[in-house]
Amino acid sequence: MLHFSSDYKYAVTANTGSGDVAVLHAPSRRVLDVLDTGPGSHFAGFSPNDEYIHVDVIGNSEIVRINADLRLEEFEIDDRIQVNEDIDGLTEEGGAPICHDYDHQGRSMHTLGPSYHNGGVVIVDHTEFEVVNAWSGNELPANCGTIPHPTEHKFYLTAGLPSAPDEGEEGVGEFYVLDTTDDSIRVAGESTHGIDAHGVWPTVVDGERELWIVNRETNDGVIVDMDNDEVKKEIESFGPVDDVEPEDSDAPDILWTSPDERYMFGTLRGPNPVSGDPHAATGVNPGFAVWDVAGRERVSTITPDVDNDNSDFHGIAVRPVNGSATRGR
Repeated sequence: MLHFSSDYKYAVTANTGSGDVAVLHAPSRRVLDVLDTGPGSHFAGFSPNDEYIHVDVIGNSEIVRINADLRLEEFEIDDRIQVNEDIDGLTEEGGAPICHDYDHQGRSMHTLGPSYHNGGVVIVDHTEFEVVNAWSGNELPANCGTIPHPTEHKFYLTAGLPSAPDEGEEGVGEFYVLDTTDDSIRVAGESTHGIDAHGVWPTVVDGERELWIVNRETNDGVIVDMDNDEVKKEIESFGPVDDVEPEDSDAPDILWTSPDERYMFGTLRGPNPVSGDPHAATGVNPGFAVWDVAGRERVSTITPDVDNDNSDFHGIAVRPVNGSATRGR
C-alpha cells in the first residue's frame, strides 16, 4: 500500500514479500532508500508532521518508527514497539499490527490481525512512542481498515472474516467506531451487509459526509452516514463480475477518492492474490474499479494486459498535482 507526505512530494510503500519499506521521491519516481523493517511489513505511513514513518510489521509483530529527514532525504530506523500480551488489554491470542491511521491528537490507531480471530486495536502516543490503550479481539476484533472522521473526534475500523463452509464457520463483515476523546466504543460490530469487510474511505456528497466500506469476499459494501454512523446505502456489486460463487466474483480491497471527490477508486485483486485469504481475496478482474460517487454507479474498470495472470492489485493512492487537494490515506 502507498502513503504520501503532507506535501505529496514523497511516498512510502511497505513491501510485504521482501520485508522492507521503500521511500520514493514522487515527482521523479526515484527510489531514495529501502529500509529492512521486518518480514511481512504491511503498511507504512508518514506521521502527521512528516517527522517519522511508522510501519506495521506482521512477521515480527512490531510497530517500527523510521526517522524521516525530508530536507536531507535521509531515513533511519529509530525505534520499535513489540505488540504482544505484555501490553495491557491484549492476550496471547492477539495478532500483529496490520494497518494504521492517525486521530486528531496525532495518535496512531493500529488494527491487529491478520485474521479476525486475532484482531484487536492498539493506540500509540508518539510523544513517548508507547502504547496508551489496547483492546483484544474479544472486545474489538478489528483487523483491517482504519480511518478518522475528517472533522470530528471519531475513528472508523473494519473487521472481516472470510466464510469457511467446510468448517461450518460463517464469514464476518463489520465496522466499529471509536470516540477518541475518551477512547470509548461508540458503534460495535455494525454489519457491512456482506462478508470480509476491508477497505474504507470517506467522501462528501451534497455537503453530507459519508464513508464507503467494501466487502472483499462478496464484492459488495455499504455507504455509512458519518453524522449518525448508520448505513444509508448498499453497494450491490463493486466490481463488474458478481456471480453467486466467490470464485466467480471480483474482490475489492483498498479505496481512495479523486481530489475533487467525484470518483471512488477501488482495487480488485484478480485471480492470483499473493496475500490475504485466497478464498476471499481471489477475484476475476485484476485492476481497479472506478465509481461515480454521487451517481452511485460504476463507470469504468481498469485492467492490465489480459495475458498478465500474475497481477494482484492491492493498494491504491491518488497524488494530486497542479494545486489539487486531497487528504492522506
